[in-house]
Amino acid sequence: RCIDLETVTRMFDAEEAGEMDYSGFLAAIMDHRLEDRQDLVKAVYAFFDSDADGTVSLSDLECVLDTRSAKEVLEIGDTDGDGELSFEEFLDLLRRG
Repeated sequence: RCIDLETVTRMFDAEEAGEMDYSGFLAAIMDHRLEDRQDLVKAVYAFFDSDADGTVSLSDLECVLDTRSAKEVLEIGDTDGDGELSFEEFLDLLRRG
């Protein structure tokens, strides 16, 4: 179940394509320095975890990012190879930018 992200997507959709791409995702999180604020990082993680199962999967990411970008985020961030982003992997992804 995807959260209605029309307003959020518009905020970060520089190309006005109706989707947020990986570059827009990184720009959004880096602009707000979320990696330094645990409370905000937890809120963003919960936002991406659209099915509230405690991990961010490809389908969760596809609720926010276009498919190519979602796959790229997962490929870069999934350091243990389980096909999902744990909170720790998500935080590490933010720190690496």
